[in-house]
Amino acid sequence: MKVFLSSTAVWLSFWFFFVTTMAFGILQNFAPAILREVYGVSLVTATGGLTAYLIGSGAGMIVGGFVADRGDRMVAIALGIAEALNATVFGLSIAVPTLIAFSYFSKKVEVFSVEIETLVVELISKCYYGRVTRDEHAPQRTAPAPARAPVA
Repeated sequence: MKVFLSSTAVWLSFWFFFVTTMAFGILQNFAPAILREVYGVSLVTATGGLTAYLIGSGAGMIVGGFVADRGDRMVAIALGIAEALNATVFGLSIAVPTLIAFSYFSKKVEVFSVEIETLVVELISKCYYGRVTRDEHAPQRTAPAPARAPVA
């Protein structure tokens, strides 16, 4: 038992599954609400996407277990996984800065839009300030007296 617990592979596996479990727990609890609030995705679509993701993850682990059981092509499988991870890192290195830039410029455009709207409202109020509308020069009309119902 002492040899088992002193193995680095055992502790790395423990921490891998611990972090994975924590991440899936956070994902299950907060992903639909975050998708709804940040991106305006409907709750049905967000939970459907989360369900598909989790089912795909579970299926991938099962298939990965069967593939790993066939030890004859382990090097080819490892190289394929390494290539997939490299592609993921490359994609994230492009996607994350792009998302940050998009958020930054979206906020700038929103602020600029509000400033332009404020300036237009001020310009319109200055152009029409003090002018008399046509309705103010029209003769005042009195409302007709309501008709009385005949008394029986």
